[in-house]
Amino acid sequence: NLAAVQSLGERYPGKVSFMLVPSASVLYPEDLPLAAPQMDEEGRIDEAQAALPAVQFLRVTDALRAHKDEYLYYRTDHHWTTLGAYYAYRTFANVAGFTPVDKNTLQTGKLSPFLGLFYKDTKSTALSNDPDYVEYFIPPVNTTAIASDTDAAMSNSYSIKVINTETTSSNKYLAFVGGDHGVVKITTDAQSDKSIVVIKESYANAFVPWLCANYKTIYVLDPRQLTVKLADFVKTNSIDEVLFLNYMFIPSNPKFMNALENMA
Repeated sequence: NLAAVQSLGERYPGKVSFMLVPSASVLYPEDLPLAAPQMDEEGRIDEAQAALPAVQFLRVTDALRAHKDEYLYYRTDHHWTTLGAYYAYRTFANVAGFTPVDKNTLQTGKLSPFLGLFYKDTKSTALSNDPDYVEYFIPPVNTTAIASDTDAAMSNSYSIKVINTETTSSNKYLAFVGGDHGVVKITTDAQSDKSIVVIKESYANAFVPWLCANYKTIYVLDPRQLTVKLADFVKTNSIDEVLFLNYMFIPSNPKFMNALENMA
């Protein structure tokens, strides 16, 4: 995975950023069961940064830790919340050179109840009795979005919502860009001519809507869903920036690893 990212960074100097998001156990080790095994995630982040000298490496652990007492991760699911994604977005803004939107100026709302993957796997009454909620923030710009699961050129596409405030699914996390698609294209009327492509798995779904205030065009690629030659995609679509955003454990997933290598 890292070799593929490094190769792209060398091909497009100054354009590629990489964010590896820690799991909740890094911020809340005191909540782990006694003697529970835990990967040294911060050590792995160090290793990843050392392996990517041609890439702008984004460390978000400290930004998250500074807001540890806030609702950064779901209790019943492995994803971070919209708020966790927001603090990572502000870190990215500092590196990318734009002013992040102030979340306190945005229209917001909550979708509840939300019972995530941990509940699905365990059917724990402790979780069902204390469900999560999904908070959303409406971008301060007009947006349109299309998706395709089969075609990187998007000749066979369908409309989606950047944020669906009326999702009827029990998986309220699907409120963000409609869940996982092969490729998504978001067009905004932001006061910017810049474009970006986000290479992701589902952790980025809560992050992408924050970018709408700062980019005219946002592409979202999921290597698990669609095979795309990334360098060709960047060139064809005149993309200015590339951001790899992944949850800590997904790069070791064989399916994701093989898919990302096939994109290089």
